[in-house]
Amino acid sequence: SAALGYLEIVSIALQGTRTIEAWERSGHPYWKGLATVDNPLSDDQRFLRPSLLPGLLVAAGRAWPRANRELRLFEVGHVFRARDSAGDEGPLRSHDGMYVDNGVVEWPSLCGIAIFGSEDETGAIDRHLLAVKGDAERLVVELTGKMPETVPAARDYLHPMASGDLRLGGKTVAKFGRLHPRLANAYELPASAYAFMLYMEELPHVRPALPFSPLPRFPGTRRDIAVIIGLDVTAGDLMKAIFDARIDAFERVAAFDEYVGPQIASGKKSIALGIWLRRNDTTITDAQADTSVATAVAALRDKFGAELRGPAA
Repeated sequence: SAALGYLEIVSIALQGTRTIEAWERSGHPYWKGLATVDNPLSDDQRFLRPSLLPGLLVAAGRAWPRANRELRLFEVGHVFRARDSAGDEGPLRSHDGMYVDNGVVEWPSLCGIAIFGSEDETGAIDRHLLAVKGDAERLVVELTGKMPETVPAARDYLHPMASGDLRLGGKTVAKFGRLHPRLANAYELPASAYAFMLYMEELPHVRPALPFSPLPRFPGTRRDIAVIIGLDVTAGDLMKAIFDARIDAFERVAAFDEYVGPQIASGKKSIALGIWLRRNDTTITDAQADTSVATAVAALRDKFGAELRGPAA
């Protein structure tokens, strides 16, 4: 996280009444199943933190007035819940990476927040959200060597239309999103505040060895396309379909824009994709690139009924 421009903080693991009151000012309920402390030294040390996010929000609220229109913070530490409580994915289950003692479940966590002084008004898509999602993806890739799948997922403390999970092998390894406006306001932060959290207990303990890949000898090319699809189709669905199509000279694909509006039929949306192509034996030609892009478009049409948007359609 530090390499991504985030500043590390360290907060105390004990929390209490003031933490709950600050959180509940937003109208959102605080976590249930807290790991309480017998004979606490004060009312603000009554339980062990169930998440790193509240502590980061307190630190951000103090630092934001002195920030230069952008603030990025992260923390790595342990979080705690009562053994019989439930988490985001249902009842907590003790497994490798989690520790149970005296009725308390403990596990490592990483949380980051990014706050921007103004809304992103350059297009229909929230590019601040994509940047924070990219930070979370990069951490997962660095720790596992694999690119996670993005799945839309709602969290009550995140914006209902701007949150999701990162999944590997069917497991949620991270969550990300824009803070719910009421939560940001409760901590006197601007509406353009974002957070991500890594499920450290779900990550492999040893990063797999990556095969050596030499630098490319020949130049590649990038082609951008925009397709019209149903609202239920995600950018991740489109990228996976292109990856699975085994396109000639394919290198990688990334979604970079989404549009819903009067230029698109009702019940539809447009997603723009960048496709990178490269040959290992020679410089790729325009004709070869055109053929590869046509294969990608055909794959999206067959699987999702996608229509190419723009003059080339």
